[in-house]
Amino acid sequence: MSRFFIATYNTFVNLVSKPEIIMKNTFRSIPLFLVGILFSQTIEIGNTTLNTGGSGVTGTLTTNETYRFQHTVSIGEPIVGTIDYGSGSSTLGQFSYYNQRANLPTVTASEGDYPDQVKVEWSVDILQPPIQNGVKIFRNGELKAQFGFGVIEWVDENVFPGEVYLYEVQAQNRYGWGIVGEADGFVNPNGRITGKIQTSHQTPVYGVEVALDPYFGKTLEFDGDGDFIEVPDFPDDVFTDNTYTIEFWMNVQNYEGYAGHHGFPISKWHTSSSDDNTFYITTYGTFHSKGTSTGISEPPMQNEWHHLSYVMNNGTLSIYLDSLKVAEESGHYSNATEHSLRMGNHYNGYYNFDGHLDEIRIWNTVRDSAQIVDNMHRVVDGDSDGLVAEWRFDEGIGSKVFDITDASHDGHITGAMWSDENPDIHNSAFTDMNGNYSIRGIYYEPAGTEF
Repeated sequence: MSRFFIATYNTFVNLVSKPEIIMKNTFRSIPLFLVGILFSQTIEIGNTTLNTGGSGVTGTLTTNETYRFQHTVSIGEPIVGTIDYGSGSSTLGQFSYYNQRANLPTVTASEGDYPDQVKVEWSVDILQPPIQNGVKIFRNGELKAQFGFGVIEWVDENVFPGEVYLYEVQAQNRYGWGIVGEADGFVNPNGRITGKIQTSHQTPVYGVEVALDPYFGKTLEFDGDGDFIEVPDFPDDVFTDNTYTIEFWMNVQNYEGYAGHHGFPISKWHTSSSDDNTFYITTYGTFHSKGTSTGISEPPMQNEWHHLSYVMNNGTLSIYLDSLKVAEESGHYSNATEHSLRMGNHYNGYYNFDGHLDEIRIWNTVRDSAQIVDNMHRVVDGDSDGLVAEWRFDEGIGSKVFDITDASHDGHITGAMWSDENPDIHNSAFTDMNGNYSIRGIYYEPAGTEF
């Protein structure tokens, strides 16, 4: 009989990156509005008479044929500006807001959108005081970069995953440094651990699951009063092809989410309100599509984590509760297009879900019971065969949930809150024919974690 030994050791996960600055130049023109009308002023060709008033002061300006003054003015604006006696020109009636320090109304920073960097961007409102002399970028109060006019983004690659940074952007014009715009940015933890399992005789061991402890995953909590996640670009053909699998973890706090109605943890709708153009899953575990509803005899217990899988095989639906098949029915089809994929309610804001959700996965294949059992308690890789989207809900910060597949069907959070209330799930990987394993997408503490 063969014997093998698995060594137990600690692995310290860390990330080191080099700073780099990426600049993008974009030049924008600011329109100039000129109107040749001036109140309280008389203009005469050859001789210019300027009557000014203010604080009881009046005066008269007279010019001869040699120095003719050309006045650029704007209706309703203060009479401000300068007169050049050498050239015989003057400028009056400037826009008053131009005589202020620059303002940056909009600053954004990426929230986990990139695996190893934070992108900071800023936009300039052409109706606000202009930028003339460039910008400064601060991170957590420390000056990190300074650019001339025209730069509108900066990439910070010297960042540590899991740490939230405050980015501030300040612009300058002839009147000095202006108002500071700010935004939070971060990179999601993305560690990886690799290794090999073999016997004492160096024979590779195939099919061994290697798991990590502790697990730092998060979940999202929905309060039943309008919280939801919207995935705007999810492909319609995943459901209209009628061969797919949806699986997720759910902890129901209250079955009746809206006015006595059940909540919808997942739904997608067509523009038509007809039942023929919908699909949704309810807190009771019921699946509905094309006017057909398939329920389960005993719905998931409240205040407990349960794993649900909905396997569609060319119109025949099978429902698995905690890996056990509990229902099967044919006649299911869906034309659920047009509207975004929703997690937490109906597209019009009704049927709000009250509870926790975690690890939502959508496959374009029929998953069998063995695959469901093998993977329900573990985090799967984003490049798994047939995986269309997976939202782990492990970010813990920010207003997005990220699809870990290359398709990047990211969701936008409204109201739902991050929670440490986790189901029984862990990071792991199975060894291949050579005994090698690679555990990816590991969340860990910013200061490092021993597993």
